[in-house]
Amino acid sequence: MDQATLITALGGGTEVATWLTKATGEDVDREAVYKWRERGLIPWRWRPYLAMLAAEKKVSLPVGFLPASPSAANVVLPPPE
Repeated sequence: MDQATLITALGGGTEVATWLTKATGEDVDREAVYKWRERGLIPWRWRPYLAMLAAEKKVSLPVGFLPASPSAANVVLPPPE
């Protein structure tokens, strides 16, 4: 699976953008997500969140989608609720 296919498997651009907005509290535009899919490249900043969504939906991640450790991508996740 590649990153474009991952977005589709997670429900498409609108669903991914809505989920990211709820999960992060930041307004994520669906057009941005569609551009990620078109380019086949999801920005590192959003990958940990999409990994959480993929786990919820039982969707496999592309090989190399996440770094070996979260600190390697300089990502800070919110504490679990």
